[in-house]
Amino acid sequence: MPATYLIPLLDITEPVNPTYSRAAFTSLMDDGRAEWSHKPDAKPYTISQAFLDEDGWVGIEVSVLTDAAEEQLFEGVARSGQLRLGRNFTRVATPLLQESAAWEELASLRQRRWTIELFTPTTFRHRSDRILAPHAGIILRAAAEAWQLFSPVELEPLAHDDAHAISIDSSGATQIKVSLPPPSRLRKIPSLVGTLSFECHDEAVAAKVAPLFNLMSFTGVGSHRNLGFGLTRLISAE
Repeated sequence: MPATYLIPLLDITEPVNPTYSRAAFTSLMDDGRAEWSHKPDAKPYTISQAFLDEDGWVGIEVSVLTDAAEEQLFEGVARSGQLRLGRNFTRVATPLLQESAAWEELASLRQRRWTIELFTPTTFRHRSDRILAPHAGIILRAAAEAWQLFSPVELEPLAHDDAHAISIDSSGATQIKVSLPPPSRLRKIPSLVGTLSFECHDEAVAAKVAPLFNLMSFTGVGSHRNLGFGLTRLISAE
């Protein structure tokens, strides 16, 4: 744990509104019995946008951070056998494991350089402002919060000025503007897609952030992650 699973949507032939997929899987994961059901800001799972698989069917990825969330995912899929996506229903197949890691393994990593891919639009907020040039502290926030909430392995928390030891190369990222799906009425918001590269120039800080950079693949980064924004893959680390 953590782990990412792919759930095939067997009767869907094209991507669906992220609001529908979020509602469907939130209903499945937060069925009232789960201990996190009534904690809107403390969810041990992340839901992707629906996407077309290379085999031609639509799937959704769900990352889980605890054994209880993993059990809830499998039980929910087995119990319902189908999901409602807007006005349509689809059969769902057994979750397929895509990636997994152990908390102890992540905590032991010692790296100084990382490159991540933002493969869905990613937007960051600082207080009430949206920003396209975030410092490392903002980028690491989601992973740091998830580690603190759900990992059984203690990790030294980041100090306020630790981000100053991390340089960022954003030359591989592209700025775009996207709209949040209905029912949101927000205008198009600035976002990033592409790659970001990081280098830490302090060994002690690197020991704190290496586990977090590796956790990003399971937590995502930035705002609106519950709508599939900010999905991330670590593509290199050394």
